[in-house]
Amino acid sequence: MRTVSPVDAAWLVLESRDTPMHVGGLFEFTLPRNAPADYLKKEFDRWRAPQTIPPPWNLRLVEGPLLGPRLPLMREIRDVDLDYHIRHSALPHPGGQRELGVLVSRLHSHQLDLHRPLWEVHLIEGLEGNRFAHYSKTHHSLIDGVSGMRLIMRALSTDPTRRGMPAFWTVGAGERPHPSAEHNGQGGPLGRPLRVARVRAR
Repeated sequence: MRTVSPVDAAWLVLESRDTPMHVGGLFEFTLPRNAPADYLKKEFDRWRAPQTIPPPWNLRLVEGPLLGPRLPLMREIRDVDLDYHIRHSALPHPGGQRELGVLVSRLHSHQLDLHRPLWEVHLIEGLEGNRFAHYSKTHHSLIDGVSGMRLIMRALSTDPTRRGMPAFWTVGAGERPHPSAEHNGQGGPLGRPLRVARVRAR
């Protein structure tokens, strides 16, 4: 069980249908030369294959009021439903930047399910020029945008001949510092911003 830090808790308090508090990343790739017709299907199956999911990707918010006197909690879960978190989309022909932008805008506008680990990944095929895309979104309470990008970059390679890199959700972020009793959301320098966020969310 992990206590959500005051800053991360504020992102959860501010979450609403009109203002979802997740960050997104979009990557475009070129298929390998002479890639078979089922290349992306096999890659998608590999992404969804059973595997050990480390924190923060296996953390789920513990149900309870977000506006109470205590900071919310997250717990690690053993079985992350990769069939839900990893999805496959195809662009309508001709699969240009406009079509990609329309799809990603729609995907990004939907809230993440607060009853599940707070991330999604979408494999998008059908881009013109023998390309495909990878769009992901993660709630800001789970990981910030800069840290998320660093984790994703750790799962990529600058060598185009290196294949089978681990998916970023199998790369752990390591231990995050736990909030001390002094900064538990009631006092300290972060206490007032969190209380303000709670008031605005009511």
